[in-house]
Amino acid sequence: MIDAVRRGIAVVTGPDASAWRRRARATVEERFSAPACVARYEEIYLDLVARKGLRPSPGPATAEWTPGALVGDILFHFNYGRWEAMEESAERLYRHPEPVAVTELLRVVALAARQAAARDRGRLADLLFRVLDREGAMNGELAKLWGVAAPPGPGGLVVAKALMAHCGADPEGVMLAVEGAVNAGAVAEAARLAETGAARFPQERAFVEVARMLRQKQGET
Repeated sequence: MIDAVRRGIAVVTGPDASAWRRRARATVEERFSAPACVARYEEIYLDLVARKGLRPSPGPATAEWTPGALVGDILFHFNYGRWEAMEESAERLYRHPEPVAVTELLRVVALAARQAAARDRGRLADLLFRVLDREGAMNGELAKLWGVAAPPGPGGLVVAKALMAHCGADPEGVMLAVEGAVNAGAVAEAARLAETGAARFPQERAFVEVARMLRQKQGET
């Protein structure tokens, strides 16, 4: 049973998938270098401070956190390379009951998510991508990066759903969705997605093999 799952995952995460990951990370590193992002973060956020009255630096410990203040905190920690502190702020932002709402703030969140993905900060990237997905700010490029960066676990189904919504016409996106479902332990859903990929992209034989292995695994449970 375990061997069947491992074979299925090996196909999903084989040479082609590794190449997709390398291309995704290369794109991030080329287009979103740290110095460029720092400058862009500061420009966007300080403009918001001036126009919308957001706090330019962390306030007193007793102050109530707002989504804008949390994004500012993420920016502050990013500028100093404090990834663990960024993760704490991202967790608060993800669990905050109020929406981010402001487009410029969501752009900052997207830039931070790209940087986290490029640096293999899987949990941080996952939290930020979840914020973007919840806010309706997801797109195909971001969904693929999310699929590459997301850590294994039940959350893989959320990633798979976003990938199918935004990359359903792209075999790379669908394969990442299959992998997300596998990593979530959702064998039946992973098999269904692989069969969808086989139907949409008959030239991509990997989908057929993955679907067969996953259905075999499903039959053993």
